[in-house]
Amino acid sequence: MAKGFENIGAGIIIDHRGYVLTNHHVVLNATDIVVTVPGNPSKDYHAEVLAQDTQKDLAVLKLKTKDTFPEAVLGDSSFCQIGDYVIAIGSPFGMEQTVTSGIISGKRKSVSIDGLIYHNFLQTDAPINRGSSGGALVNLNGEVIGVTTAIYAPTGVFNGTGFAIPINDAKDFLASALGTHFPAALDQRGNFTRIPSGINAAMTQPMAVRFGIEAIPLDPVMAREMGVRSGQGALVNRVFDNTPANTADIQRGDVITSIAGVPVKGLNDISGIVSHFKQGDSVNMRIIRRGRASEILVRLW
Repeated sequence: MAKGFENIGAGIIIDHRGYVLTNHHVVLNATDIVVTVPGNPSKDYHAEVLAQDTQKDLAVLKLKTKDTFPEAVLGDSSFCQIGDYVIAIGSPFGMEQTVTSGIISGKRKSVSIDGLIYHNFLQTDAPINRGSSGGALVNLNGEVIGVTTAIYAPTGVFNGTGFAIPINDAKDFLASALGTHFPAALDQRGNFTRIPSGINAAMTQPMAVRFGIEAIPLDPVMAREMGVRSGQGALVNRVFDNTPANTADIQRGDVITSIAGVPVKGLNDISGIVSHFKQGDSVNMRIIRRGRASEILVRLW
């Protein structure tokens, strides 16, 4: 259970050395993070944030201790099916080590919650409430297949619809952020290098880590001027220095119409498509620049 000024949430110990996976919003603006590890008796540890991704709403912490811990088994969320039984573990309303059960009730490509767009969520009816963010969604084999993240509840209390980040997306985040420091968490998904210096600081900007752009939607007038059919493409508004997009010579004013052959119909499609690739992948992008179509190969960092 991680505590900030007023934040309270849950986390998943993914490595015996004290690495904890949780949601970014759980540790947002926290100046002192305390993680309570249940036991007999429970024990508190101070922790530091090693990496975070605002777009995926994930963060990884390191407990400031040389103690060792039991670690969770990370499963494969690609095998999840609607109707599968799951268990959610968290600290709703601050009540530690609470377990609830339900099923996977949907697999969502994108969900709008409180004005924010989230991509590639597992939907569950296992009760999740405030304080459970960052906890484990577990299958009946005891494997973590998701990170509980959000609820759809105008009253602020769970009403049957909760969401979790698939654990495979979290594995990709861990691999990109911490590379070979995570043999257990990577689950033999390959060796990766640490994110280049300066990239973490740019994570507050859209697409900064994986790609390096800020994009805006195209209205009908802009689409006509850019030579794009209405309802298709997204306009590059900014390209960040020292990022894959900058290296590939993507420019402000380019219109992205497809990525890896998948059509981009709007702003949200970009992050959704890119999130399925891992660090080191090369992705072919089709763009329109000053009325002319071309293709650019972007190698993701």
